[in-house]
Amino acid sequence: RRARPHSKMSSGSDALSQEIRDAIRAKHRLVEKMKESVVEASDRPRDQKKKNGISFGAFAWWKVALVCAFVALVVVSVQQAATSDRAAEIRANMRARTQRKAWERAEVKRWSSERMLRHFGLRRASSLRFTEPVYTFADIWDAVRDPDTHVITVEVAVDAATMEPAVRTSTYAKPERFAMTLDKLLTSFARTGSNKGLRFVFRDPRAIEPTTRAIGARVDDGKIVSPVILEAEVAAGPEGYLPEMSAVLSDAHSWQAKDATEARPP
Repeated sequence: RRARPHSKMSSGSDALSQEIRDAIRAKHRLVEKMKESVVEASDRPRDQKKKNGISFGAFAWWKVALVCAFVALVVVSVQQAATSDRAAEIRANMRARTQRKAWERAEVKRWSSERMLRHFGLRRASSLRFTEPVYTFADIWDAVRDPDTHVITVEVAVDAATMEPAVRTSTYAKPERFAMTLDKLLTSFARTGSNKGLRFVFRDPRAIEPTTRAIGARVDDGKIVSPVILEAEVAAGPEGYLPEMSAVLSDAHSWQAKDATEARPP
């Protein structure tokens, strides 16, 4: 009785083993077919490349060359971007440096009271001494050599014949003998190399613009490095007559008399 069940179990296990072996064989056959199909597929493009004269190695090097070119292009683009940023920074620094130099040159042209006192080695402005008005080259030479004065006085009017600034007391008065033009006076003073200041006393409103333009040109060129004082008498003096420069004062009074709502010139 106990042997019968054992025989049934052995026959069942044999059948199961046979089925497993059949499944394994079928799997092996399927794997072999897949390998054969893969090999055929890989051999077919290789045969086509050989027919066309293109080798696998050449195709691989072409890819490498393409990648290298792309990388080089990226590197060049990055370098150009960095260079452009650096160039923009350099241009900004150059503009800032130019502006700073312009400010420094403007500061050099400005003469405050403190700077003027330091220039002449004085402690008080009341110690500043002015020369008598000069008209000729001999007067300039004497004023430059005078050790007791600090500023040379020059009267400027207009030559009635040429309408150019001239060194004289009045436009309508007879000029001094050997009197010079303003341009000649400035040139002569620059050649002396003196550190004395210049005081220009205007006697005619028409002489203001050309005189200041000529002085500014020589200051910009560095030919005049000493302080420059501009003066104009616009009110009546002790003798009771109005000077020629009073035209500026009357014009200013006419503007002040207008209504506050009216437009003023800049």
